[in-house]
Amino acid sequence: MSVDHEPAAVDTPPYEEIVRAAFGQVLRRAEIAPDADFFDLGGQSLQAVEVALELRRRIGVPVEMDLLFRYRRPVDLVAHLARLAPPARRVPISPTEERLLFLDRLHPDSPLYCVPVRYEFAGAVDAEALRAALQELVDRHDALRTCFPADGRKLVRTAATLPWTVVDLSGEEPDRAAAESRRHLDAQARRPVPTDVPPLARACLVTEPGDRAVLLLTLHHLIADQHSLDLLDSQLQQAYGARVGLARELPPVRRRGLANRPDAAESLAHWRDQLAGLGGRLALPADRPRPEVVGPAGAVVTAPLDPALGTRLTDLARDCAASEFMVLLAAYTAFLSRVAAPEGTTHASDVVVGAPFGGRTVDDEDTVGMFVNVLPVRARIDADTTFRDLVAQVRAQVSAALAYQWTPLQELVAELADAAGPDGHPLTQVGISHVDDRGWRWAPAGAPAVREVLSTGTAKFELLWTVTTGTTSATSALEVAADLFTPDRARELHATLLADLARLSATPDAPVVDAVASDPSTAREVVHGYVRQPAELPVHEVVALRARAHPEAVAVRHGDRELSYGALDTAAAVLAGRLVAAGVRPGDRVAVAAARGADAVTAFLAVLRAGAAYVPVDVAQPPARSRAIGRDSGVRLALCERGREDHVPPGVPTIELPGVPAGAAAGAAGAAGPVGSAHVPVTVRHPAYVMYTSGSTGAPKGVVVPHEAILRLVPHSNFLRLGPDDVVAHLSNTAFDAATLEIWGALCAGATLVVVPREVALSPYRLGRFLAETGVSVMFTTNALLNAIVTHVPDAFARLRVLLVGGDQYALAQIRRMLAAGAPEHLVNAYGPTENTTFSAAHEVVPADLDRGVIPIGGPIDGGYLRVLDDRLAPVAPGGTGELYVGGQGLADGYVGDPGRTCAAFVADPFADAPGQRLYRTGDLVRLRPDGDVVFLGRRDDQVKISGFRVEPGEVERVLGDCPQVGDHAVVAVTDAEPVELVAVSTGPAEPSEVREFLRANLPAYMVPARCHRLPALPVTPNGKVDRAALLAALGRDPDPEPPVPDAASPSGDQVAAGLADIWRDLLGVTEFGADSQFFALGGTSIKALHLVGAVHRRFGVDLRIVTVFRRPSFADLAREIADLVRTEQRGNGDGPG
Repeated sequence: MSVDHEPAAVDTPPYEEIVRAAFGQVLRRAEIAPDADFFDLGGQSLQAVEVALELRRRIGVPVEMDLLFRYRRPVDLVAHLARLAPPARRVPISPTEERLLFLDRLHPDSPLYCVPVRYEFAGAVDAEALRAALQELVDRHDALRTCFPADGRKLVRTAATLPWTVVDLSGEEPDRAAAESRRHLDAQARRPVPTDVPPLARACLVTEPGDRAVLLLTLHHLIADQHSLDLLDSQLQQAYGARVGLARELPPVRRRGLANRPDAAESLAHWRDQLAGLGGRLALPADRPRPEVVGPAGAVVTAPLDPALGTRLTDLARDCAASEFMVLLAAYTAFLSRVAAPEGTTHASDVVVGAPFGGRTVDDEDTVGMFVNVLPVRARIDADTTFRDLVAQVRAQVSAALAYQWTPLQELVAELADAAGPDGHPLTQVGISHVDDRGWRWAPAGAPAVREVLSTGTAKFELLWTVTTGTTSATSALEVAADLFTPDRARELHATLLADLARLSATPDAPVVDAVASDPSTAREVVHGYVRQPAELPVHEVVALRARAHPEAVAVRHGDRELSYGALDTAAAVLAGRLVAAGVRPGDRVAVAAARGADAVTAFLAVLRAGAAYVPVDVAQPPARSRAIGRDSGVRLALCERGREDHVPPGVPTIELPGVPAGAAAGAAGAAGPVGSAHVPVTVRHPAYVMYTSGSTGAPKGVVVPHEAILRLVPHSNFLRLGPDDVVAHLSNTAFDAATLEIWGALCAGATLVVVPREVALSPYRLGRFLAETGVSVMFTTNALLNAIVTHVPDAFARLRVLLVGGDQYALAQIRRMLAAGAPEHLVNAYGPTENTTFSAAHEVVPADLDRGVIPIGGPIDGGYLRVLDDRLAPVAPGGTGELYVGGQGLADGYVGDPGRTCAAFVADPFADAPGQRLYRTGDLVRLRPDGDVVFLGRRDDQVKISGFRVEPGEVERVLGDCPQVGDHAVVAVTDAEPVELVAVSTGPAEPSEVREFLRANLPAYMVPARCHRLPALPVTPNGKVDRAALLAALGRDPDPEPPVPDAASPSGDQVAAGLADIWRDLLGVTEFGADSQFFALGGTSIKALHLVGAVHRRFGVDLRIVTVFRRPSFADLAREIADLVRTEQRGNGDGPG
């Protein structure tokens, strides 16, 4: 394409504006009159010099220091300057300059696009000769006299003076001088370079003891690219040498000419074809949530490249007929493919990297300026792509890009508008640079100088990899955006990148996805837990040993009721005898329909003594679901509390709990042996319980767990050691697998299990008091409940020895708040699916986790192991993304009555030490850190965690489909809500309130969607499936509002109602509701009820009981309750009437 050169426009600097601004800045005055006398305004001699220096900086021409003594008024000074300074030429701004100027002004106070080059001289240098040589470069090159005023023009002045400072540290002690020099130069490197006054550069010389000196030359990227730096460097050496008699003077500048370039339309067509179908952002493993605009702050990690590796890369490049840069770019692409895998995958198949292209022709070789164009290089990787293939692919892409490198990036962005972002990195978030310094040498003082580019503390990309190849060594540097990555993550990523580079170059003919995986033996070692001896006794016999050793010790405390170990063992033995007499045999299943408490614990123990497996039933869930679970598990008999019979399938016999009169159990406790039970032989391989979890096919699935799996978890492991002195809180629903840890952890250790009443568990204030009063030392809670409690009572857990928290991802602000208010002795993040018996991994939270911005799920607990594998079951190297597989002694037997699903989920371990070893595929995507800890990233499917339970939206969707007149329907998870919420959407005539009631009647509370919507139609993808992303975007936050009520019934009628209305709006995200509106009908949940209680306490100073919210959930009833509490509180404080 041809370039037309218009005559340059002439520009005169706005001298009056500049002079008055300089006066005002030095004299600290807002207004300066044109005829005001500088000294009459209070100016002094030193300030006159300051004004002269400021004018020299802003106008770019030599200004005498005594100027203010001759021209004291702005009007006179302006006239003099107009004669003194020649005008500037206005020239066209290039697309590259325009883009950089935009990015620079996006972050005006940042040195983001500054290039600070440090020269260290081992001998004396002539400071004046060096300054004069630098000034000669300014006089020689238009780019160094160019500026970009605020109006966006580009001006080239005929003269400009380089800012020059000298810092003399030659008289200081050497160590102190070196430290002060580094501090001063680092500060200089991190100062922005103004773009409105030429030159866009400055120089500072620091002299140190022993004739040592350091020069820092800082240029703005708008006027210099890497080629320009090399050119200036070469000319600086020659200009300095000429002044000290070591070289000839510089030859005249060869002016830039024009060259033929590809037609613009042809070039754009090439890029349109290359970038067709480009996906979204890379899923970089950031530590922090992505802000709307990623800021300029950054950090850099550097390390030397192994010389042997450098040689191998050179040889490989030659063998592949490629450049070293192409080999590095291919390795970087492979690295990004696995560390930035999209959600639901283990590697990215389509990677785009921003690479610099020189943008010069042969006629531009001697011209200083910003010619570089950063363009996207795209590569695709599949399971069979070898590294040699990838190098060839990158070679082809780079070669094509060289031919079309003059297409401005802005035009590509305009062509692919959807890929552009406000943070300055359209089309790609990652970049690469290769600096070849092998030919550089300067020895002005006889000894070789050292050159390096200093960090400005900024990041031009989210990730930028720079490899600098010197004469004798090479250096790797990874620059990261501080808004996204912690320094620890930067070091981790850099180490992973260098390890990948070594493996890829050593095995160029292996598939990339295999080559970037670590050595299998290494992968196995970092994820193995301690292999413990298998248990010898089943669970109930371990508890019996505790009962015989300490029969009077308290086993269970439930309100005012205490059950000793002796009494518990006897009661369980008597009840087991009744079960055996009723026909229960080893291997049978017995349903237990009882709320959390002593009766349920006794029933579980009795079932185990009878040789059967218990099936815990959540009595808070709809009875129809309980009956379905009973039928699916094939229970032979049910133990149930009075009034819970509707949770039992028809035809199944029942025994009412407690099942053993209190007097009989107490009287038998001191007998020689258990009363009323036959000896039933049970091994550790017998099933102990069947726990139901949400199923993706729409039906819950029963997980069969043997005794040995429980005893791998408790009472002792690397994450928790329980003993007789412990008091363990029983907070979990018995149908939630955390109850396994609570109940059997306490009883197998001889500790005391304290049952937490429901109304206490859901009141932050009461729970805090309860824990203190009962002396609880160990407690488990879900992440959602923890956040809710800490919001209102941050020190609630301060007296605990161990707090176990189950959750994949944490609200770090809440953790920090808890730790600041009063932390438990040990805070443990515990992770695991039901299929591996409660916990598979654990990590004790330490302050460094909060600094890094992520809490890992940790390493394997004793008796188990973790494997991070890719789609082909190959180990994933540290830093990569893979699916987590768990194995060991905690594995469940499988799913009851479903061998097909069992085979799909429990697979043969490809790295087994012995035949028959299995792995459970969790469906969780994780990253393996170099220290062996595992970090949770997300799910491969739609499964979410709500109130500690894993929920498959597909199961809720299946139940939704049974609702009359529901029409087309879908259930989606809002994962950016806190806590996570399900939303049900339907298109039929059924009202949202009717849909909500149907779901309440058929699902447990934690699975009922927080909101129900009705839409005219569901958005679909081109292949006819529901477009869930579009559906989420269409829903927004508000549920279908209920009809507004008349003003007389409005909640704003009195102060309490108005305050409660504010709480409902904030908590439920609704704007319209009436006096009869129901808290749970508007999306309230048990966790939100907890937040409601806390908010009421803060607003009104009263303790609303959580049970009241469940019993009287309407707005009017709750307002009346709060008003009554407020009046009672006022009377108690003497503030009420009378």
